[in-house]
Amino acid sequence: MRQQLAKGLRIGACLILALIQTRCSESITSIYNEGGYVDEAFFAEMPFESDHGKIIISARVNGKSKRFLLATGTSTAISESVFYELNQRIVAEVPMRDALNQNENRVLCSLDNIEMGGANFRNIPAVVLEDENPMLTCFQVDGIIGSNVLRNVVLHIDKQHSALILTDDIFKLDLKQDQGFDITLEAKYSAPSFLVQVNGKAQERVIFDTGLMPLLSTTNDHLESLRKYGIVTEVEAAFGYHPEIALFGNTMKRQYQRARYETVDVAGMQFKNVVTTSLGDVKEARLGAAVLDYAAVTVDYKRKRMYCVPYADVSNQIPQKRWPVSASFYGGKTRWGLVWQAQYKALQDQVIVSVDERKLDLGFCQYAKQGLPISEAKTTQTTFINEAGKEAAATLFAY
Repeated sequence: MRQQLAKGLRIGACLILALIQTRCSESITSIYNEGGYVDEAFFAEMPFESDHGKIIISARVNGKSKRFLLATGTSTAISESVFYELNQRIVAEVPMRDALNQNENRVLCSLDNIEMGGANFRNIPAVVLEDENPMLTCFQVDGIIGSNVLRNVVLHIDKQHSALILTDDIFKLDLKQDQGFDITLEAKYSAPSFLVQVNGKAQERVIFDTGLMPLLSTTNDHLESLRKYGIVTEVEAAFGYHPEIALFGNTMKRQYQRARYETVDVAGMQFKNVVTTSLGDVKEARLGAAVLDYAAVTVDYKRKRMYCVPYADVSNQIPQKRWPVSASFYGGKTRWGLVWQAQYKALQDQVIVSVDERKLDLGFCQYAKQGLPISEAKTTQTTFINEAGKEAAATLFAY
C-alpha cells in the first residue's frame, strides 16, 4: 500500500510539473534553498549523540520530536513515515545524487516548521526517503538535517566539549576572526565548499560533509591530475564496490583510485600520512566527519566563513595504512570488494570469513557504521570463501 502511495506521490509531482511548467532543470539548484529561520536572534545549544562518528540530533518538526542525522553535504530529508504522519505539501519530484554518484528521483516536500534548540525554521524543502534507506535504518533516525536548512546561520561543533551550537551571529562565539577562511556554498544544497592544500603543491576543492566518515575522499579526475604533474607518485586503481555506504547504499561496481598524501593542509591545520580513496567519477571531493575528531569546526554559512580550531592534545599524524584489498558490503555479505594489487585478484568479490583469526558476522548496519575491523599490525591473516565454495586463506601485507 505504501509503495502504491509513494508511486502516486511521484506521479502527482510529475503532473504538477507538467501542468504549471515550473521547477524546470535550471531551477533545481535553488529549489532546495527556500524558507529559512524566523527568529530574529538566537543562540541554541543542542545536545547530540555521536554514533560511530556520525552526529545525531533531536528536532521538532511541526511540534513532533524526531531524530536526525546531521549531514552537511546534502539536503534535509525525512522518511516516508514522517511525511505521511505530517501530511506536508509536495513541491516537486527531483533527482538526487549521493556522495558515490548514485542517483534516485525523490519527492521533495516543504516542512512547515523545524525547531532546533528553540530556533525555528519555516517552509524548509525536504527530500522524502524510503523508510528502508540505509542511513535512516542503521542510525535509527527519522531524517537528515542538511545544509539547505542551515544556509543562513552559524553551526559550531566541538566534540571534545560535547558542544553543538546554532546561532544567527558569529560574534556570539568565542572565536578569533583571523582563524577563519573563506568558503563558498555549492549551488544545490548550500553545502560548504573550500580549498585544501595537498603535499604543499596543489589545491583540491572539497565539500565539508559530516554525513561521510573518512577524513578526505577525493575524485578520480583529481588523482589523475596529481599523478600527471608528479604531486603524488603512486596512484592505484581498482574496479568494484566502494568501502563506504552512502545515502543510497552501495549498489554499483565502478572504477576507483587511491593514493597516499604526505600532507593535507586545512586552513593551516596540517594532517600527515592521509590515505584517500576516490568516490569515483564525481565532481566533488569531501572532507568528512573524521575532521571533528581533530578540531572544533564552525561554519558561518551567513558570512561564508569557516573556522577549524585544532584540539591541543590530538596528533594530526593519521595512523592509516594501505592494504592490498578493501572490504565492501554487498550481496548481503562483507566481501573483498576492491583489489588494489594484482597478486590478490583471487580475493575479488569473495565473502570474508575471518580477519586476524576473528570470525566475522557483520550485518549491514554493523558494517555501515564501523567498516571492517582490521589489525594495526603490518600483516594480517584472512580467510574467505573461494570460487569453489571452500574456505581459503591469504596473508595481507600493509604498505
